Amino acid sequence: MLISCPPYEIDVDVERTRAFYRSGNARPTSEGCTCPGCQNYDKAIRYAPAGVLTFLDSLGIDPRCPGEAYSIKGVLEDDGTVWYSGWYYAVGRIVRRPEQRLDDKGVPFEAPDDSYRPAEHAEICFRDREHDSHLFGRSLCPEGFPQPAIALEFFWYLPYLVDLLFNQYDEDENKKRLKKIDL
Repeated sequence: MLISCPPYEIDVDVERTRAFYRSGNARPTSEGCTCPGCQNYDKAIRYAPAGVLTFLDSLGIDPRCPGEAYSIKGVLEDDGTVWYSGWYYAVGRIVRRPEQRLDDKGVPFEAPDDSYRPAEHAEICFRDREHDSHLFGRSLCPEGFPQPAIALEFFWYLPYLVDLLFNQYDEDENKKRLKKIDL
């Protein structure tokens, strides 16, 4: 299915994508990591801006199961939210993308208008194996994910809902806290 996501256009096999997420091979973040950021992501994603959830569903993606999710700043914002980034995967290909821009040293960069915005304070950039092969390693793209695949690199705020002190960098302390509150 051809989908326009300005400045991108993608061709997604929604049924194959949905089948993979329903197969049990994709796992919620809370099953793969004990840090408060990942525990929170699984609970908070249902409160993402409606445009985000609608868009992910239109591609066949289970929003609870990104290939990777992490807090960009590693801190809780004053308004009780956490700024997340990470990757989801869909079966398909990128048909149109913004032209690559180079800085004065010839290094590629993205301008603010190079992202698709499904909702306010939410951005998605699309990646593929040809241009961004590092995002398709075993640690990010779920094992056995159908090919061809595109990665959706996301950036958005989610509310902080878990009763844990936010410290994504102390794995041992996070495990102790999880045991105490039985998450």
